[in-house]
Amino acid sequence: MRRRAVTAMTILLALLPVLALASGGGEAAHPWRDIIFKFINLSVLLGIFYYALRKVVPQALMDRKEGVAKELCEAKKAKEDAEARLAEYKQKVANLQSEIAALRADFKAEGELQKKRILEQAQKSVEAISKNAATVGEREAKMAIDSIREEAVKQALALAGEILAKAYGAEDQKRAIEKTIDKIEGLH
Repeated sequence: MRRRAVTAMTILLALLPVLALASGGGEAAHPWRDIIFKFINLSVLLGIFYYALRKVVPQALMDRKEGVAKELCEAKKAKEDAEARLAEYKQKVANLQSEIAALRADFKAEGELQKKRILEQAQKSVEAISKNAATVGEREAKMAIDSIREEAVKQALALAGEILAKAYGAEDQKRAIEKTIDKIEGLH
C-alpha cells in the first residue's frame, strides 16, 4: 500500500509541469492546443486514480458485497426464526382454550376428591367421637354407680354402728369377747 502511494506521488510530480503548461496563458492562436493539454491532464489524472484505486475499490466493493450478502443471510435466518416462533405462539394460543378447559376439569375433579376425602374423614371423626363419648359415658355412669354404692355402704355402716351402739351393751361386749377367745382356743 505504501509503495503504491509513493508511485502515485512520483507520477504526480512528473506531470506537474504538464499541468502548469496546460493552465498557462499560452498563445490564443492555438485553441486546440489548450484543449489537448486539458485532455491530457484529465487522462493523466484519471490514470493516476485508476492506478491508485484499481485494487482498493474492487476489494472494497467485494467486501461490501460480501457484507450485504451476509446481512441478507442473517436477516433471512432471523425472519425464519421469527416466523417459526410466530407459528409456535399461534399454536399455543390455539391450544390455550383447550388447556384452560382441561385445567378447569382437573381442578374440579381434584376439588371433588378433596370434598369426598374431607367428608369421609369427618364421618370417621364423628364415629370416633360418638364411640369415645359412649365409652366415657359408660365409664362415668359406672363411676357414679360405684360412688353411690360407696356412699350407701358408708351410710349403712354408720347406721349399723349407731344401732349396734344402742343395742349392744357392756355385757354383750363381754360375751362377744369370751366367745371369740373360745373360738381361737378351739383352733389350737
